[in-house]
Amino acid sequence: MIRLARQVLGHLEAAARRAYPNETCGFLIGHQDDQAVHIDCFALSPNRAADPGRHFTLDPAMHLKLQRQLRGSRFGIVGLFHSHPGGRAEMSPADLQSPAPEAWVWLVLALQAKEGAVESAAFRRAEEKGPVGLDLILF
Repeated sequence: MIRLARQVLGHLEAAARRAYPNETCGFLIGHQDDQAVHIDCFALSPNRAADPGRHFTLDPAMHLKLQRQLRGSRFGIVGLFHSHPGGRAEMSPADLQSPAPEAWVWLVLALQAKEGAVESAAFRRAEEKGPVGLDLILF
């Protein structure tokens, strides 16, 4: 289960709209307990992909910087988010090949137009099962 504040989701949706028709991406920051992964905030990453209209690549320098900044706190990188402009809120074949840690939550934001509705879905990759959908609880 993923717990995410509606306000944080609203900011993620705004980032997806700003980046449209390119993919936006970034890191999900939060903590985990026995019941859920709690997404407390996010860090927008520059999309380093050669073709940002079709793919995303997180900034590796930003990843390292965040890890250092969060060390010793109760927060950590719990996942990533990215948008699928003109696509669906599901993990693509390219997403499934990503080197991101399997334990990470993937939040996918799909939008068909810059001002249109945004559909969101959360997943975890499981090597033997492919993507596993997670319940996204908004509060």
